[in-house]
Amino acid sequence: MASSSGMLSSSQPCHSARIVVGNGDSFAVTHSGHLNIPTRTSPLSLNDVLVSPHLIKNLISVKKLAQ
Repeated sequence: MASSSGMLSSSQPCHSARIVVGNGDSFAVTHSGHLNIPTRTSPLSLNDVLVSPHLIKNLISVKKLAQ
């Protein structure tokens, strides 16, 4: 999850989804898309990244990353 669609290499608007965070608050999702994170060996490619401008920090799901 990211706070800005500018981080994504490709994105599309998404208006019906919501993110529920640890304290139970719910934030609207504005976009979904693809993100490449550079690493020392090869880029880490993430699909279905959700964007909500209300997020203070970018979040990654360890469960999804390990799949």
